[in-house]
Order: sequence, then structure tokens, then C-alpha cells
Amino acid sequence: RRRHSFPTRRSSDLRHLSTENCTNNRLELMGILMLIKELASIGYSPSDKLMVYTTLKMIPDAIEKHWIRKWCSNGWKTNDGTLVKNKDLWEELDNLLSFSDITILFEKKNQIKLMKRMAKNNRKKLKMEKIFDING
Repeated sequence: RRRHSFPTRRSSDLRHLSTENCTNNRLELMGILMLIKELASIGYSPSDKLMVYTTLKMIPDAIEKHWIRKWCSNGWKTNDGTLVKNKDLWEELDNLLSFSDITILFEKKNQIKLMKRMAKNNRKKLKMEKIFDING
């Protein structure tokens, strides 16, 4: 596995990530890309394991079922010959995944809400432990 650092972008370089007239798929892909880049800016390394949850089954399917590779070899066309939507974001995601240990998983919205609540409660607990030095 090649060792790389993640590309980081200045906000002025994010013009192609405009949310105007976006579909849910595009917004979800943009969110994943922005998360990875934000983590990179605070010290996340490509060798670190990262699990990202999404509410769109298409994203992990495109990775696990190698749709991205098929689209690329097909000239970015689907099996029925239509152009792949959000090609720019799929290419960027594929590039990031090619040299990092990132797993993207599907989870239903209600499960993600539960996970967020649990994470928030854990952060509060850890903050309290740190303030009161509970663990000695």
C-alpha cells in the first residue's frame, strides 16, 4: 500500500462542491469527501482506520461491488449506457480510497441518530471524567 498524505483544500478550492441544485446523492458524497479532508487537516493519516456511515446504500455498494471501477473502464457510463452522475465526486472518492484504510458503511437514518446520541453522551462522560479525574 502506498503511503500518502491526504490532499487538503482551501475553501476557495471548493467551488466545485457548490450545493446549489444538488441531489441527495451528490450532497452525501460531498459530505464524505469533506469529512475525510477535514480529518486530514487535524491529523488523520491514511494509515489510520476510519469507518464512515452513510444513509445511501448506493455509496458502499459502488465501492464493494466495484461499480466505480466498472464505470471508469466503461468511459463513466452505466451498464445501460447513461453517463454516471457525480463523476467528479466518484473519481475523488475512488482516489482517496485507493491509498487509505477507509470503510464506508450503510446505516438507516434512525440508527445513525441513535449512534450520534450515544457519541454525544460518551463525549459528555469523557469530558466529566477529565474534569474530575475519575480514573485516578
